[in-house]
Amino acid sequence: MNENEDPHTNYKYLFEISPKVYYHFNQCAQYYKANIKLFLDYEDAIIEMTKPSDKDPTKGKYIAIWIVCAPPYPILPSNPIGKLSNPYLLGQFLKVFHMYNENGGSLIFLTESDPLYYQTNLFLRDLYLYDKKGNKVKVDLQLEGEHKGDTILSWDKTGELKNAGLFNKSSQSFKNLTRSSLSHNLVSYYEGYTIDYADYTKVMNSPFYPFARDNEGGVAGFFYPADEHGRGDIVFNCSYTSLYFTKKDNHGTYRYYENIIAWTARPEIHLKYNQC
Repeated sequence: MNENEDPHTNYKYLFEISPKVYYHFNQCAQYYKANIKLFLDYEDAIIEMTKPSDKDPTKGKYIAIWIVCAPPYPILPSNPIGKLSNPYLLGQFLKVFHMYNENGGSLIFLTESDPLYYQTNLFLRDLYLYDKKGNKVKVDLQLEGEHKGDTILSWDKTGELKNAGLFNKSSQSFKNLTRSSLSHNLVSYYEGYTIDYADYTKVMNSPFYPFARDNEGGVAGFFYPADEHGRGDIVFNCSYTSLYFTKKDNHGTYRYYENIIAWTARPEIHLKYNQC
């Protein structure tokens, strides 16, 4: 961040259109008639994430949790109702986050250039996943740095993203299970203004699949599909400036966020559970 930036994340742009914001995230959710509930502090999020479903008390209340990450110091967004927030509950929050995901809930991390990825790196530091060979391994991956974005990415059907400036257009098959794609109906994809990233080689050697490689070669989006051990999806998007839709022609960004909402909802899995 520079000295002119507000250290608080301005959440209003997730729900409002302004002269510089042509769309907002809630419109993506409304396309699928999904309801969004916003939490501005860890305590409220912990309480809500541990609530049982109104329809089935053996299941959780929320299908997916999104986290917009912040800098590595104790500050949270200003609360419009004047409630005092406790920024020192981050450890407990991340513990519940892990439990939520291990029990089938989907997680979506929205990060930004240095230092706006702190919570994500803490989560990755303690994460164990099953690799592509079926072995449980400790994740060796961290987000870093700042790449200058503002580029339109092209598609790559191989899914390997061997060059910079590409996004994953491959068919999504994992362990003999074919699912809808995060790139469904995407022809191009706007990467955002500024980007943090993960190392390409480390991503390719990890349990994750790459989704986007920025114009400087960093992996600016990657994901882990829900596995047979009960863990839910995990999606990482390394430029939440793309979330503010500041370009009238959003070059697929709007569709991409719709796809994340649909993909992590996993309606086919929840339908199966409801029929059991």
